[in-house]
Amino acid sequence: MSVVSIVKCEASKLSSRVFVAPDIPEKYLNNAVISISESKADPDVVIAVLDTSLLNSCKAGVLFTGDSLFFKGTLGSSIQIKYEDIGSAQEKITKTKKDDGSVTETKTLLIKGKDGSELYNKHDIYDLKLLAKIITEIIEEGSSTDSEGTVDVFKNTNQVLPLSDCESVIKQAYIKIICNYALSDDGIIDSREYSEIYSIMVRNDYSNEDRMTVRAYIIGDSEKDSIDNLVSILNENVPEGSRDALMKSIVKDLVYINHVKGNGLDAWKRNDFICDTAKKLNVTSDQISVIIQSIQNDEDIIAKRKSDTEIEKSIKEIAAKGASVGVPLAALYFSGTVGFSAAGITSGLATLGMGGMLGFSSMVTGIGVVIITGLLAYNGVKKLTGAKDLENNKVREMLIQGVIKNLQKSINYLIEDVNYISGELIQALENQVDDEEKITKLKKLLQTFIDASNISSQNLLVNAKESIIAKLPTKLDKTRFDELTSEPTKQKLRPFVYQMYPETEETVKSGDTQKKVKVYKIDYSKETEYYEKLYQILNTLEYFKLSTAITAAGTSLAKKGLGALKSTLGM
Repeated sequence: MSVVSIVKCEASKLSSRVFVAPDIPEKYLNNAVISISESKADPDVVIAVLDTSLLNSCKAGVLFTGDSLFFKGTLGSSIQIKYEDIGSAQEKITKTKKDDGSVTETKTLLIKGKDGSELYNKHDIYDLKLLAKIITEIIEEGSSTDSEGTVDVFKNTNQVLPLSDCESVIKQAYIKIICNYALSDDGIIDSREYSEIYSIMVRNDYSNEDRMTVRAYIIGDSEKDSIDNLVSILNENVPEGSRDALMKSIVKDLVYINHVKGNGLDAWKRNDFICDTAKKLNVTSDQISVIIQSIQNDEDIIAKRKSDTEIEKSIKEIAAKGASVGVPLAALYFSGTVGFSAAGITSGLATLGMGGMLGFSSMVTGIGVVIITGLLAYNGVKKLTGAKDLENNKVREMLIQGVIKNLQKSINYLIEDVNYISGELIQALENQVDDEEKITKLKKLLQTFIDASNISSQNLLVNAKESIIAKLPTKLDKTRFDELTSEPTKQKLRPFVYQMYPETEETVKSGDTQKKVKVYKIDYSKETEYYEKLYQILNTLEYFKLSTAITAAGTSLAKKGLGALKSTLGM
């Protein structure tokens, strides 16, 4: 086992406050790097952090990298110990006899250098015996040698490298596995498969040279690379810290493409290629269950128009379930997902504050209380005016914009390929190539690329519509809208808006009782231009502006209050 494997397998047993890459909350990772390692460690190579700080801030404890251990107590400076300098590690028990005859034991972690010198000898609150065992396993691994008598075990590797940042050789092997799957059933990559393959390449920043290589691989007659060979290439080139996430990501992309071809998400169980590949990549059925849950959630973000609150809740559920079976969030979004890029997902999670939600300390003091109190008050005003609901679609809106951008790039690339195949076909016909089979193949390829482009274009139209809907309130605050259109020149806008928000009834629970209330919910059955017009109207009226919402709500309440007073006085 490597250093990364040993630490990831064993470190979490040391304490309940252990964070293992790639699921180390950003706040804790930054604190650990700055405090525990005194900024000597690169955050990208941190394997795990053991937190022993009093405020659960990760400003004290143990930090593991591929070549070193860093220790820092609540007081004192950071201590760095390189694995290559360690001779032994053990839990040392010192017995002290008191004046009354009683004996006390003090346990410390004793680390000695190869020359017998004492490198570390301190007490702490975690399992010292287990940490000594982990260190011993690491140095024993370092003492092993390869056929040439040396082995580079103690090295730092990137723990958070997404596919978009990987080297070309990794990207090529990754996408070739996907292509092999598409070819496995009938020897042909159909238009839907092409569309998804291009989506993966676009959202992971494949270069033009990479795409040309993939195109040649797809349309060429040469024998395809075996899965075993492609997996071997990945094992040799992917940084160890990112390897597990990449393998699970491949399975996710295979399951998803199988799904978009019209199969259920569980249909992977009946696909020999996916089953065999998952086995080669050491991805279990329990882990695929989490992958499926993630795919369903990602689709629902757009299809079911999930709010930011719903997205946050579902991501937390997936993260918890994934952690229990060894599927970190980084694996689920390693290559992006359902049109979203990894960068888009990262931005979305940051917008939700998910770094904090997945491990934020509940200990809030000083200025933090002032900030949070002010935020709660501000949110209270937004809730009163209904403006809060307008801001609950920001993540979905951001993700949809990313999908649109990626689809536009996919269409451009597919058009390039249409032009390339068209040129090949024209040349074959002009040269009167006596190869009917080649001409037939080029014609089929041309139609396939055209169909793939049409699929991407249709998806673009759907997402363009959803991008407008994401900016609109699900329910119309009729009181506010009526106040904003109270002037005679603006009242002509009401019929169209009322048409877009037909009146309906909702059952709401109040204590132990239920009652029906009138609401005005958006009609999702209209064409895109209707939503564009609706957005223009509401935006022109400044319906979305918080200050306008407060003024309109206040005016409405004042009118209601005056009306009630007049009624009481019999006026």
